[in-house]
Amino acid sequence: MKFGILGNNQRLAWNDAVETLPEATFYHLFEWRDVMTRCFPHFEPVYLYAADGAGFCGLLPLFHVQRRPFGSALISIPLGVYGGPIAQEADVRTRLMDLAAEEATRRGVGFV
Repeated sequence: MKFGILGNNQRLAWNDAVETLPEATFYHLFEWRDVMTRCFPHFEPVYLYAADGAGFCGLLPLFHVQRRPFGSALISIPLGVYGGPIAQEADVRTRLMDLAAEEATRRGVGFV
């Protein structure tokens, strides 16, 4: 299984996975990323994925939000209520959260 950060050229594959994962909401769709980056250009998208031979099998949309005086954070779906990791298997969700923690450390982020 491969884990990584989504590239812009993977929009269709991301949305295909959103359509198949039972916990997904419209906030998980790639178009919500477009809305957030257009309205809040200082929110940097960091979309994490898990992929197997059949395609994406786990997703975690995050945004790097830097706010004074509170510091910075990786937040799934800022200003939304239905974010977080989605996957068919619990261990994939757990690994996505571990990857988010690793990314937070790499960025010097205060919390996820």
